[in-house]
Amino acid sequence: MATVPALSHPHDEPRNHGPQLLALPKRPADPEGESFAAGDVLNALRYHLVLFLFLGTLVAVAAGAAAWNLFPPKYTTFALLRVYSNEQAVADRARDGASRTEFGTYLSTQAAVIKSHLVLNRALGRPVGPGGQTLAQLPMLQGLDDPITFLEEKIVIEYSDRSEIMKVGMIGDDPNQISAAVNAVAQAFIKEVETYKQQNQRRYDKLLAAKIEQEKALEELQKTYEATYRKSGPNEVTAKTRQARMAKYIQLVQDEGRVQNELRWTREQLARAQATVEREKNQPAAAAPEIVVPELGAAIEADPAVAKKAADISRIENYVTYYDRTAAVKNSAHITEYRDLLKREMSALEELKKQTRLRLTQAYVQQQKQLVQKAGGTADPVIEQLRLQTLLDRHDFDLKNIREELVKYADLQQEEAAGGPPPEQTLMEIRLRGLRERVAELASKTDNARTELAADDRVKLYEEAHVPQHKEIKKQLAFTGAGGLAGFFLVGALLTVGEVRKKRMYGANDRLFGRVPLLGRIPEHGFIAPAAGAEPAADDPAGLVFRESIDRVKTLAIRQMTLRKQHTLLVVSPSVDEGKSILAWNLAAGFARTDYKVLFIDANLVRPTIHKHLNTDQAGLSEILRGEANLSDATFSTAVPNLDCMTAGRPDPEARRCLDKPAFSRLLDRARAQYDFVVIDTCALSEAVDPLCLAQRVDAAIVSVRTFKTRSPAAEQAWERLQLLGTPVLGAVLTDPTLNAGEL
Repeated sequence: MATVPALSHPHDEPRNHGPQLLALPKRPADPEGESFAAGDVLNALRYHLVLFLFLGTLVAVAAGAAAWNLFPPKYTTFALLRVYSNEQAVADRARDGASRTEFGTYLSTQAAVIKSHLVLNRALGRPVGPGGQTLAQLPMLQGLDDPITFLEEKIVIEYSDRSEIMKVGMIGDDPNQISAAVNAVAQAFIKEVETYKQQNQRRYDKLLAAKIEQEKALEELQKTYEATYRKSGPNEVTAKTRQARMAKYIQLVQDEGRVQNELRWTREQLARAQATVEREKNQPAAAAPEIVVPELGAAIEADPAVAKKAADISRIENYVTYYDRTAAVKNSAHITEYRDLLKREMSALEELKKQTRLRLTQAYVQQQKQLVQKAGGTADPVIEQLRLQTLLDRHDFDLKNIREELVKYADLQQEEAAGGPPPEQTLMEIRLRGLRERVAELASKTDNARTELAADDRVKLYEEAHVPQHKEIKKQLAFTGAGGLAGFFLVGALLTVGEVRKKRMYGANDRLFGRVPLLGRIPEHGFIAPAAGAEPAADDPAGLVFRESIDRVKTLAIRQMTLRKQHTLLVVSPSVDEGKSILAWNLAAGFARTDYKVLFIDANLVRPTIHKHLNTDQAGLSEILRGEANLSDATFSTAVPNLDCMTAGRPDPEARRCLDKPAFSRLLDRARAQYDFVVIDTCALSEAVDPLCLAQRVDAAIVSVRTFKTRSPAAEQAWERLQLLGTPVLGAVLTDPTLNAGEL
């Protein structure tokens, strides 16, 4: 395990006459997910608060004035329509009302009707002036190529499914014209509602006349039927009994045919399954073949509905054939009517067969799909064979029972063979049944039409549009306020974007301190202390806090430099006014207070400042570099014990060029021999190349940054340049004007 060397006084250590190069640390990756955050907005606006308020106010006033002029106040008027939430029908009085969805749909439909071309075209022809002037002749519509489209765009309809009031409004500059236009459109819509009710009245009259006509025809046919077939027939009980037995007999005959078809189809399927079993005994299972639907003609004919329709057609055919053979009635009107009835019934039979075929086909395909087993989608022939054999036995059993049951109706079979009822009676019964259905349908439609006519109008004109007396200023105020806010937001956004593009340092959580250690934070304070003692007064809390923060940084710097045997320390900053000179001087004073002999060198040959604070014109660094003075001539003691100072002297271009020559290295060597620590202040990296020349010849460097001033990219660039020169960076010191004693 490596041991840390014991601390010793610098006088006891051998001098380190050159910068100790440290390995360049690996640059960490940028933080993931770093992006624009709300804190950036607050920090940017806080830093530029005065500028933001000033520019924001100007832009907001300009935007508000522009909005005020672009959206001038206009007149607004509305006509009110009453739309009942439920239909005002007699049959629906007990209802609680239509659902909100139905009512909302009805409202949207009525709104579409109001803005339809039919209603707007009628509104254009309505008189709106005292002299018979129509809406189309108003000045705002004259000269337009398409006044209907103009009205469609300008008419505003407001409604809600929670209210029964619908507003039809318009916004414009002329109050008389817009009120006239709204009233014309509303009245045209109400007229359309009345026209619809008149159409319903005519429809009701037609339905009622057709119902009366069909009722008369039904009554006459019923009388004819009663007089012809009921006056000498069997008694009613016998007729009903025979009718029930006949229905049962017909059902059994149909079941017999159906079971025979199913029995035949099952035998065919069983034969196929047996053949499949024999074929696949020595062959691997194959994929299930495509399902082929067999001929379903017999199954369709055996369907109960098809059989009943076929029986009716057969009776009609017998009747037509019977009368064709009778010359007396061969050309009568009745036989023509029955022929037409035969054609209609045959067409209905064909349609019924199509539907039955489709239903049976779907059932067959579904049944075949259910036979598909898990083995690769193929059916198991052995299991299918067993199932079909079971189905075949069941069909045999059903057929046997049906035939035994048919024996009980032998008398009906003989009666049917003898002829049954006459064909004209059957046809008349069919006609009676059709007329009754027609009369019932017409009665239902007539009742609905009568109920709708008896109801009140669902839409009524509740209030006409009045001529507005005052302009609507709310929208203008809203647009003006929105424009002002937009101006503020625009200025804030521009300031924020400008700050984010070159982000400032807003605190100790800046990403720079993920690469460069933060030695400490110091408050903003100009503590130079040229007086004796260099101690802040007891009644100066800011000075005490500043001294405490400097001592924290000084302690860490001395520890690192002692361990690394470093003696010369350069204090740099990325830009100007970042607290570099104050930090350098107070670090030197802090080193001196720790009983180290310290030399402070003002190497800022661009903008020297320390001579102003110390009020001296003594020769300094520039004179040494030009060869006009030596080290002893350019240094002097300060009021701080153990602290000597070398000012910048009288800088010129020649002295600045010497910073990159061996003369400055020899000066540092002599200073290392006489002092424990040498603290060097210089100009900012953004001002000149001087800091880079000095950084090559010192032992270590500290970067001075300042909140709300230092740009993060500039600080990172300064650190990277020092690393490229091989200058060990002890860390960074953050000057924070917002820092208080509790945050040290």
